[in-house]
Amino acid sequence: MIFIVYKRIALYFKKINSKYLKDVIYLMFCKSMKICLYPGGIDYFKMGGIKTAYENKKQALHLQNIEWSDHPLKVPFDILQLELPSFLSAFYALWARKKKKKIVMSTHMTIEDFRETFTFSKTIIYFLKKYLIWYYSLADVLISPSEYTKELVNGYGVTKPIKVVSNGLHPSFLDRSPPKILDGFKTPVIGTAGFVTKRKGVVTFCNVARALPDCQFKWAGSIHEALLFDIRSIKKPYNVVFLGYVQDIKQAYSIFDVFLFPSFEENQGIVLLEAASYGLPLVIRDLPVYSGWLVHGENCLKCTSDDEFVENLKRILVDKKLRQRLSENALLLAKSNDLRSIGLQLTEIYEHLL
Repeated sequence: MIFIVYKRIALYFKKINSKYLKDVIYLMFCKSMKICLYPGGIDYFKMGGIKTAYENKKQALHLQNIEWSDHPLKVPFDILQLELPSFLSAFYALWARKKKKKIVMSTHMTIEDFRETFTFSKTIIYFLKKYLIWYYSLADVLISPSEYTKELVNGYGVTKPIKVVSNGLHPSFLDRSPPKILDGFKTPVIGTAGFVTKRKGVVTFCNVARALPDCQFKWAGSIHEALLFDIRSIKKPYNVVFLGYVQDIKQAYSIFDVFLFPSFEENQGIVLLEAASYGLPLVIRDLPVYSGWLVHGENCLKCTSDDEFVENLKRILVDKKLRQRLSENALLLAKSNDLRSIGLQLTEIYEHLL
């Protein structure tokens, strides 16, 4: 009798379309899974890519109706997801392993990204690499924001599986009226965002501003002269304004006409997605991390030198058709990184782990 019942159940599920079967399993099991999304010290940062990525992941889980907490000791969880590779994150990773919990880690920090960011980076770079190799090896699955970052982490000798998932773009950047393409400029505002560091291209930013005296250049981002970069060490042109920390970064994007991003190293560049959502033409440095999703002449202009940054900015300011093409394609790029799709990718990773 039992055999007949089992056989009928098997035949029933065999007839069900696989898509519907997956939906049934998802509703019965995955909707009830609990994720601990531990920041690991991110709260000490007012802004920055890692902070934004963490906030985006929280929103992505919310959009998927997945239950989450922000600390391993608050409520029971099935998966521990760690964002910042701090010592606290390492401690809870070891604790979770003993509890036989699954561990997911984001590979926001790399040696290449850390170098030329902090004033003391050269002193600890060797030890940091050893630590990151050990730390990332504690995970069951790693999540990289780009193929480039995945290749870097693999190159360290980390053998754990790595999934590529964009940091995404918060819906608040998209749920508004589309920006208008300007016919011309009175006094163009060339803007950028991020911590003021040598790695972010602050010297290039000032050199380009010096070559374009009729434009205003504004940088939105925290300034820590002792920790990151001493802006007094460069001769700041009169048309450059460092805005410092901006409470609402959207206000900064709204006053920019063009987004200049001369960074020398990125794991993705969330600010590019944010600026793209405002339809800002993107002028960026030609880096491997942008390969495949940022295309020169379509949704951005890529540069390899200060002179090219100057020439491409001049092109944008005088060529309305180019400006319109870059702006429209930037908007499409932003929409393709909506957190709703990012949440689905994260859900698939969790399903596979559990």
